[in-house]
Amino acid sequence: MKIYSTFMGITGAAIASVFLGACSGGGISVGAGTTAGIDGSAVVSRGTITGFGSVIVNGVHYDTSKATIKFDDNPGVESDLRIGQVVTIQGTISDDNPTRGTADQIVSKSAVEGPISAIDTAAGTATVLGQVVHVGADTSFGAGLTLASLAVNDVIEVSGFARADGSIDATRIERSSSTTTGEFEVKGIVQNLDTVAQTFAIGALSINYSTAAIDPELGNLQNGLSVEVKGTLDAGVMQATSIEPEDDIASLVSSAGTRLEIEGIMSNYNATARSFQMGTTQVVFTTTTRFEDGTQANLADNIKVEVEGVLNSNGVFQADKIEIEPNPSIEIEADVQAIDANAGTLAVLGITVHVDPLTTRLEDKSSGADNSPSTPFSLASLRVGDRVEIRASLDASGKAVATRLERDDPDSRVTLQGSVDSVAQPNLTILGVTVATTSGATQFRNIDGTAMTQGDFLSQAQGKLVKAEGTLNGGTIVATQVEFEND
Repeated sequence: MKIYSTFMGITGAAIASVFLGACSGGGISVGAGTTAGIDGSAVVSRGTITGFGSVIVNGVHYDTSKATIKFDDNPGVESDLRIGQVVTIQGTISDDNPTRGTADQIVSKSAVEGPISAIDTAAGTATVLGQVVHVGADTSFGAGLTLASLAVNDVIEVSGFARADGSIDATRIERSSSTTTGEFEVKGIVQNLDTVAQTFAIGALSINYSTAAIDPELGNLQNGLSVEVKGTLDAGVMQATSIEPEDDIASLVSSAGTRLEIEGIMSNYNATARSFQMGTTQVVFTTTTRFEDGTQANLADNIKVEVEGVLNSNGVFQADKIEIEPNPSIEIEADVQAIDANAGTLAVLGITVHVDPLTTRLEDKSSGADNSPSTPFSLASLRVGDRVEIRASLDASGKAVATRLERDDPDSRVTLQGSVDSVAQPNLTILGVTVATTSGATQFRNIDGTAMTQGDFLSQAQGKLVKAEGTLNGGTIVATQVEFEND
């Protein structure tokens, strides 16, 4: 049985009633005593696939040898899984090693699938079925795709997490097998319900449900319900063929004590009540909840977090750990100079970057790369001279820790983004790397892309986030462009 939830205003009693009443069906249900291949504790985990061999989600390496796999309620196979897809895993985590687990079932569902109606490359957005999709440092693409290569009317499938305003932070974008006249899918909150006209809206998409098959578990449609809708487009209006409740991960658990691990974006944060939502799931925390990479003071709507906890005896997702995911402000595009697989590091532009195989998103984007689970990409796959693109952040000790590492095709240009350590006109230093600028050959850009003079730029650069592009001469970047970036 699937359970629905409203986006706001769920009472504690209602949560308890819904969560403890859940059982299996189109979603996942797991009891506290479930075991699967290893002795361990039952877990339901939702997050982004960051690596393979078998599948790595939320810092846990899951054995998938006996797992059932579904894509949008259809049977699937492991070879169809890709880096950046958001999946829900039901299984167990080892009691002896919390980074190892066994998956019984893996479910992947798109955030939206349909034709693109608008693209704004400057803003890094695309609009799909009336939903604004944000493309950024956490977005992986299917083979050969970038935001710039997509066009209006291209049909794409987007994995990702909902922001507080209902827009989507894309974690993966790929072309869909559907055509512009095919069946599409959208998730979101019911708004502007008109029971006479039998219409409602999700974001900017108008939906007619007069001929739709409505899941009985949904009950009567009402504003605020979180739903999944499939249908076709007719003059910009979705003619719904089916409507069902969007799964709340906590409602997929049938027994108190089952571990929950959820990655997502916060909304409806209430500091006084110590509560927030991640998608459709309500999270509560206490003064004893452990924070990583931040404190409660850092919590706010649209902050990306990973939450671990249990479904307590009252049926509420009680967080015992909240990890605030770092903003990967460092960007490096250059050739690998050295690799130490044992230490988990590589050197690029003279910068030592630390790679964690359980948390760094690893992907081979070079021509001909397979990127399927059967050919997992890792630090050991790299060779000196390989072209890489890295997104990273500095930890408390000042180390550069990669959140994402990609191998790319060869390129003579280099890119370095980071905070400016020092300025000695006409040069500046970023992460210890000298960036040489000249008034005639270097373009100087403000945050909004407008041109600046060399003097104005360098006078403001100290401590600011700057992206430098150019060529490498020894250990110095000879910049063709430097630009201020948003922190």
